[in-house]
Amino acid sequence: MAALTTKQRVEVNAALACLHHHNMNPGAVEVAAKAAIRSGASPAQAYQRAVNAATASRPDVAQRIARMGALVDASDDATVASYDVALRGYITTGNPAHLARVEKTAMRDAVELAIQNGEITREDASAGRANWGSIGLSAEGVAAAYSDAPTPPPVVSSSFSFQQGPAADPHGDAAGWSPTGGYSSARAKPEWQNGTVVTGTPSPYAGMNAGQMRAAMRGETPINESN
Repeated sequence: MAALTTKQRVEVNAALACLHHHNMNPGAVEVAAKAAIRSGASPAQAYQRAVNAATASRPDVAQRIARMGALVDASDDATVASYDVALRGYITTGNPAHLARVEKTAMRDAVELAIQNGEITREDASAGRANWGSIGLSAEGVAAAYSDAPTPPPVVSSSFSFQQGPAADPHGDAAGWSPTGGYSSARAKPEWQNGTVVTGTPSPYAGMNAGQMRAAMRGETPINESN
C-alpha cells in the first residue's frame, strides 16, 4: 500500500490543524481514516474521505481546507518541507509560534495562487481592490504578509512551481511516520495566524467537498469516492 507522500502528509496535517482551530474533532478524523486503512483503503483516500465526512456540514471549513491543499500542491519541495516542520511542531506542542514562522510565505503564496487561478487580478490586488474574503483571506492578514513589500509585487515572486503540477515525494514516507503525531489529548485552542474565511461570500465551489474543490482548482477531474 502506498504511503502518504510528503505533500499529502502536509495536506493531512493542515486539514487536521484547521479542524482543531474550528473546534471540530481532528481525533475522530484520525480514527476514521485509520479504520479505513485497515479495511484496505490507501492512506490518501482514507484521510480525504474522513476529512470530507467531517466537513460535510461545514462548507466554510471545507473551502479553507481545499485552499490549503491547493497551496501545498502548487508549492515547491523546499516550501513544502518548511510547512511540514511547522505543522509537526504545532501539532506536537500546540504552540502557534511554529505556524508563525511560515505565515508570510503561506499568505503571499495564497495570493499568488489566487492570481494564477484567475480569482483576482494582480492589478486589483496591488490597488487594494481585491475581495480578499472571497478567496478565504483577510485584508489584515494580507497587509501583514506584505508589510515589507508591495501588495502583491508587480513581478511574480513566489515559491510555486505552477507549470509542473503537484509533485510526489520520490522517497514517499519510507520511515512510516504517522501522518499527524496525534490529537489524542485535549489542548487549549491555539491561534490560527492567517485570515479567516468569510462564510457569507458566495463561492464558485459551493456544494463541492474538500477533495472536489481541490481538484476543480487544479482543473482536474475530482476523485470518485465510490471507488
